[in-house]
Amino acid sequence: MAEVAVASADIRQEIEAATRRFEAAVNRGDAAAGAEALYTRDARVLPPGGVIVQGREAAKRFFAGRPAELGLKQIRLQTRELQPLGETAVCQIGAAALTLHNGEQRPASFVVIWKREDGGWKADIDIWN
Repeated sequence: MAEVAVASADIRQEIEAATRRFEAAVNRGDAAAGAEALYTRDARVLPPGGVIVQGREAAKRFFAGRPAELGLKQIRLQTRELQPLGETAVCQIGAAALTLHNGEQRPASFVVIWKREDGGWKADIDIWN
């Protein structure tokens, strides 16, 4: 079995902090601000059953109304694995717990490819189910 490389503690800390900021923005009802802080300028967001959303500005517009459409009250994101992809990118695999306004709980999974941009780690490709 191949050994899985693990991202350094510093990279993990930066990505976890960015993930927590996005999570907090969504939970306070400002998913667009979360997208502004999270994504690279040329990010690709691949929502389930939808078309690819290209670029940070488009991601902000996409996320601006998305939580309300879904009836989303709260999201919790948990990183399961971080794998380096060379020196400038990291793959994050994780699980999400969604709480809807009616109290229903929904699980989800996600994969995010992170890249260095403007001195920090930003989500460049984001796909979830």
